[in-house]
Amino acid sequence: MGAVHYPRYTVDMNRLREILFKTDEENYKLTTHFVLAKTYMGVVRKLKRKNIVAIIKIDEGNFIAFTEE
Repeated sequence: MGAVHYPRYTVDMNRLREILFKTDEENYKLTTHFVLAKTYMGVVRKLKRKNIVAIIKIDEGNFIAFTEE
């Protein structure tokens, strides 16, 4: 898994643990999960009982899932 490069900083995806979105009404805390699965449905099955917001396919069989607490 690589890094995401921006002009002023680099995000190492292996170290990303959570993201906090602040809005005028609420704050949303998303937790990251690194999941090994064959398909998107495999990720959903492995994270059942969690509120999945997004799933990103990184590589064949490797996913990052963001869940809301």
